[in-house]
Amino acid sequence: MNNEFLIFGVIGRNGAGKSTICDYLSEKGFSVFSLSDIVRSEADRQGLSHTRENLIQIGTRLKSEEGLDVLAKRSFKEIVEKSENKKIVFDSIRLPEEVLFFKSHGAILLGIDAPVETRYSRISKRKKETDEQSYETFKKLDLHEYEGKSGGQNIKATFSLSDHVIDNVGDLKNVHRKIDNILESVKNGPS
Repeated sequence: MNNEFLIFGVIGRNGAGKSTICDYLSEKGFSVFSLSDIVRSEADRQGLSHTRENLIQIGTRLKSEEGLDVLAKRSFKEIVEKSENKKIVFDSIRLPEEVLFFKSHGAILLGIDAPVETRYSRISKRKKETDEQSYETFKKLDLHEYEGKSGGQNIKATFSLSDHVIDNVGDLKNVHRKIDNILESVKNGPS
């Protein structure tokens, strides 16, 4: 990996605040890309709606056919190798194999989390197609994805590989301050 790039990867459970981190880093000049875009493109190609269940099934199939790091590899190839921006963020990292791929290319992994009630409240307000579910369904899918039982995600194992962890229970200023501290530490190098 060329040292002129600064690459972050964002890991977190549904509704934890991954988009909040990505939006803030975008304001700081980073280009943001989601590994899920690869899956959404495949859903479009197949004429399928973007329900959470459809996307999980497609992602699982791609991973079984091309390896567990397929989304990381495809995203990296499409973005980093062609990008003029040297500051890049990859969102929606869900497997340890994806983390290891990105780390092998110099990426810094950021984990973000929040309590389940807070996360459900957030997804209920954002009203994305994949968020239309009851609290009980949300908790069931969340635990399934967290523990790696979904066949295509293992948030717990992935999260444990984070270089930095952000607890997103405060306000936006608190999260922004934490990101600023991480950016400062990266700029200054290891202590």
